[in-house]
Amino acid sequence: MTCIAPSKTFNVPGLQASAIIIPNNELREKYQQQQYKQGFFTLNTFGTIGLEAAYTHGEIWLNELLAYLQENIDFTRSFIKKNLPSLKVINPEGTYLLWIDCRALNMSDEDLHNLLLTKGGIAVESGVKYGAAEGKGFIRLNIGCPREQLKEGLKKLKAALS
Repeated sequence: MTCIAPSKTFNVPGLQASAIIIPNNELREKYQQQQYKQGFFTLNTFGTIGLEAAYTHGEIWLNELLAYLQENIDFTRSFIKKNLPSLKVINPEGTYLLWIDCRALNMSDEDLHNLLLTKGGIAVESGVKYGAAEGKGFIRLNIGCPREQLKEGLKKLKAALS
């Protein structure tokens, strides 16, 4: 069973389109029966066309996007290494959301959040939102944006932590 959706990759979340590929006939039939019980039969027309267009014609755009995101990752990594060496950028695995290890600051998650918001004017996702123990001392930074916006956010991060 494979679940796919173009929503984040191709920036089309409003289409609310996805596909589930189930090669096993028996399992597919059980899945479809459950869908029918829920009153779900097919995607809307725009979702179907958008999903097909993204996967059929989106390769060039996607390759350009992936290169741009990698440049944003590299830029962020370099900026933090140079300007905020106590922080550590975790290498992302297939996402435009960077985990930044802030544990060396020896601050509570609440204090870090408040500092970034009040002094830096930025709001980031606290790692504890994704696991009380595993996420403690981490923040999540979205680098899936124009470079100028990323630069501004990183300058604010630096200002808040300096």
